[in-house]
Amino acid sequence: MAVAFTALAVALAGTGYAATSLPVNSVGTKQIRNGAVTGPKIAKNAISGAQVKAGTLTTANLASSAQTNWAEVSATGQIIKSSGGITVSHPFTSGYYVHFPTSRLGHGVLTTVVWTGSRDVSSTVICSNNIQGTPCNPPFSTDSHYVYVETDTAAGVGVNRAFYIVTTP
Repeated sequence: MAVAFTALAVALAGTGYAATSLPVNSVGTKQIRNGAVTGPKIAKNAISGAQVKAGTLTTANLASSAQTNWAEVSATGQIIKSSGGITVSHPFTSGYYVHFPTSRLGHGVLTTVVWTGSRDVSSTVICSNNIQGTPCNPPFSTDSHYVYVETDTAAGVGVNRAFYIVTTP
């Protein structure tokens, strides 16, 4: 037990010594081992995009809210390709509820119908009570993770059509 207390005292004294004895700005790149500074050790908002070396980040390094979310959806509501984490419900003709991993409030949403030789259109709204959206049909009512997509002919008749959807980070 005495050995443990002695070790603790030495460890604490060493950090106290370093905190009070090292000159300001005396620790730099040469003194820091590779891998010693990790994301959790960096204060929030301490680094901006201008300070990150180009090509060193991938989408895997970004929070899902900072990534562009996209999907290609078939006319039957199946996801053909996507950025991941997206699901689709297709409860009735021309209506699709696209579920994203995070709320879409504050994000731009764009849909376009896959060209079939006619001028079909799509309408899109975020499910929400917020000014950016509108309440959708239950059970999706006000869950802003859902985006409602409706596909119609140019004449306004509801039809099932494949579409692309993308939202901004």
